[in-house]
Amino acid sequence: MIENLKKLSSCRVCPLFDDVFRKRFSMIKENKKKQIDEQLVLQCCMLKTLIIFENNYVVSSLEKTEFKSLVDYVIGNLDKQIKLEDLYKKFFINTQAIEKMFNKYLNTTYKQYVKEQRFVLSKRALLFTDMSVKEIASKVGYSSTQSFSKFFKNMSGTTPLSFRYAIIDNEDGSERTL
Repeated sequence: MIENLKKLSSCRVCPLFDDVFRKRFSMIKENKKKQIDEQLVLQCCMLKTLIIFENNYVVSSLEKTEFKSLVDYVIGNLDKQIKLEDLYKKFFINTQAIEKMFNKYLNTTYKQYVKEQRFVLSKRALLFTDMSVKEIASKVGYSSTQSFSKFFKNMSGTTPLSFRYAIIDNEDGSERTL
């Protein structure tokens, strides 16, 4: 049992709680020759388990908050070419961690997420505004209508203008989209 506590005590989680744990553990070691107080051992194990759980919860909550801020920033700046390195500089989260968060929370890569968001934004703009294709291209981060049209066709199978004009009145007066 003492060996298990030694292994548990070597797991460094939170300095404040680790200090409490070490004090409890040293009390148990002092009682080694005497009968070990099972209550004290149980308290140590429970304390370390609580520390690990609480630390994981705090990290998880903090990570989710950071990730939400990061995603909000990306969505608000789809008109710019934001690289992972730019996000690293702004949020102080390394690029590998950013990629892991996108995979963990959105089940996609950063690059694919930006691509999908640009496509969604461009479809909405085509359907619900009178903006020109050039204006929409600029709004979603493309400097030329040619590159935007190529991107849009790859995503939808049709050109931006064909997509826009695909909303036609049917014989019964209802609208349909591609």
